[in-house]
Amino acid sequence: MAIDKQAGRLGVNLPSWEDIVDRAYRLRLSLPKGRSLPDNVWQRRHKGIIVLLWLHVVGLTIFGLVMGTERIHLLAEVGFLALLTFVAQKAPYSPRARACIATTALMVSSALFTHLSGGYIEIHFHFFIMLSVIGLYQDWLPFGLSLSWVLLHHGVAGAIDPGSVFNHPDALLHPWKWAGIHALFVAGASVVNVIAWKLNEERAMRDSLTGLPSAALLADHTERALARRERSGKAVSVLFIDLDGFKTINDRYGHGMGDQLLMQVGQRLTSCLRAGDACGRIGGDEFGVLLEDHQNEMTAVLVAERILASLREPMMLHGREIGIDSSIGIANATEGDRAEDLLRNADAAMYVAKKDGRGRVQVYEPSLHQTVLERLDLVAELKHAIDFHEFELYYQPIVSLDGGHVGGVEALIRWQHPARGLIGPLTFIPVAEESGVIVEIGRWVLTEACAQLRRWLDEAGDIPLTLSVNISARQLQDDSLVEDVTRALMNSAIEPERLVLEITESVFMGDLDTVLDRLVRLKDIGVRLALDDFGTGYSSLGYLNRFPIDIIKIDKTFVDRIEGTADTDGLVEAIIHLSKNFGLATVAEGIEDEHQAERLATLGCLHGQGFLWSRPVPADEISEVLARKLPTPLKDSA
Repeated sequence: MAIDKQAGRLGVNLPSWEDIVDRAYRLRLSLPKGRSLPDNVWQRRHKGIIVLLWLHVVGLTIFGLVMGTERIHLLAEVGFLALLTFVAQKAPYSPRARACIATTALMVSSALFTHLSGGYIEIHFHFFIMLSVIGLYQDWLPFGLSLSWVLLHHGVAGAIDPGSVFNHPDALLHPWKWAGIHALFVAGASVVNVIAWKLNEERAMRDSLTGLPSAALLADHTERALARRERSGKAVSVLFIDLDGFKTINDRYGHGMGDQLLMQVGQRLTSCLRAGDACGRIGGDEFGVLLEDHQNEMTAVLVAERILASLREPMMLHGREIGIDSSIGIANATEGDRAEDLLRNADAAMYVAKKDGRGRVQVYEPSLHQTVLERLDLVAELKHAIDFHEFELYYQPIVSLDGGHVGGVEALIRWQHPARGLIGPLTFIPVAEESGVIVEIGRWVLTEACAQLRRWLDEAGDIPLTLSVNISARQLQDDSLVEDVTRALMNSAIEPERLVLEITESVFMGDLDTVLDRLVRLKDIGVRLALDDFGTGYSSLGYLNRFPIDIIKIDKTFVDRIEGTADTDGLVEAIIHLSKNFGLATVAEGIEDEHQAERLATLGCLHGQGFLWSRPVPADEISEVLARKLPTPLKDSA
């Protein structure tokens, strides 16, 4: 208190304790983080330092002999250095322990060089060079160890035995004075090394493709912005940006085109920001933006809208105009938030924006976090459901429209949840697809459905019955699909031609070469392929000619429009006519009344399925349907 009053009389404003703490915190943020280097980088640098140490062993031995050092004495000192070098090179310790041993060896080499030279002042610069070498580890522990060594050598050893450290009269008379002078040199060298270390660390924390900060560096910038926010009170926001449909572009046009697109996206994001804002690539097709010192939270929404508009403008890549949309989540900082909190919340908001239609902006609210948690819980429950056999297969008959007999069945999955009861596929299949769990679920469906078909054939004899199983786009991209299908057929002793694999037009949004390869290999096995929900997705007549499709399934939305007139039935008639021209069979889905069945049969559709005959039912109920012929309106009217 007395000091504060005296300072006030002198016109000096002393910083408050809060200011001191704040400045110390900001200083800590500005220092290198000392993160572990990638293993290959650490090994390469450590190997170089070991080579340098062995050169010191040889060089100091020669130098000692030239200086006339007693050989036994020289052998003991250089031998100790060689032992440290050997341990740092060969000992099975952790990288950090080996770095500390190598650091000790480097400091011993500097002290030994000074000692053998008789304390020449110029030789002390060897310590400063070794400090820079040790900085290559980018680790505070060995760096702090090296500083301690220098202080002990110059201060303690210089005071106890000045002649081993200094060689001029004033230093011999005043060793602590000269230890202090050398300490200033060490401090200066340390500052330079720390700055170089910081720059190297930041350079390593930049994305090699776009040159933007990495996720780790963006988090660093966010942490600092939050620290400054405590003083300024201005808003800090983080935007999480995910490119919609990037994988399709990457797969269709190649990774080179994808890389060029990411580079242009980075440039456009940067052009949408102010000088004080930061943009980084979080990974893959995800980017982050840090907005600092804006007046209110609406500013972040305006910036996000500007980014959406900018990215929608076509980009010229290798002579092609490529357009891409994005989904953006925004998280605004609140009291007590850390960088990881903001990034996590912005990610959650982005997920909701993508889930609700893509190409839009969503501001984070606490309730959104619950949505994301529920999704994560659902993924975990799906994995649990596989392990504990909670899935069931229901079956819906596929009926001949001109004969009334059941020619096939489609397997449809249901989830018998222990708490929520029977759950339909629309609730969990999209999450399973997005998370990749669909691959394992699909494998189970194939195995179980083929086994059930085997049981029916054993019961009813060699009836002409086919089995349809849905294959998702994610499954088709998986390397194990062909093997899974082959194994399911072999284990159930089912003829391959009895199995129909249904794919949707969404598979054509992926890597077309991979899709074609998978489909051709499946056809080589002998299975048949059906294009489900035809006309509702990414349709192209070229795909019917290029890909080995056998069956087209007419979607329910077209069947619902049938009213018996040319205007309403024209599209269905065109699909049936198109299928015949390509030599493909047709199956109409979602038939609910006799009029629809009769009209489809008149138009030339051979098969149908729907509630008119049966809802999807468990296997034991479908067995009764298989045992009898189902009447059709066309047959009855005849």
